[in-house]
Amino acid sequence: QDREFYKVATARILVDSEPITAIEYADSNLNVCVIQIFTKTVYAHSLLLYPVVDEQAIYLQGDMVADGKTVAKDGILVQNLKDNSCQILKLIKK
Repeated sequence: QDREFYKVATARILVDSEPITAIEYADSNLNVCVIQIFTKTVYAHSLLLYPVVDEQAIYLQGDMVADGKTVAKDGILVQNLKDNSCQILKLIKK
C-alpha cells in the first residue's frame, strides 16, 4: 500500500540544509500528505514546516484536527527533534 502511494506521489522539498532535510510526499488531490524529516546534528529542538495542502479541507494528524487554511498559513510545528533521526508526519484529508 505504501509502495503504491510513493509511486504516484509528488515530492516537495520543504527544508534542505546540512542538519535537516524535510520532504513532503502527496497524492495529486492532496488527500494524503506524508512529511519525512531527517536530521543530523541539530541545534534547535523544534522546526516550523509549511506543507502544500488543500486549504479548503480538514486534515487529521494522529488525534489532532487542523484545517488546511491554518496549516498553509501558520505551518506545522515539529518538536523534539533529535540528532540522527527520522520523523514521519502524516496528514489525511477528512
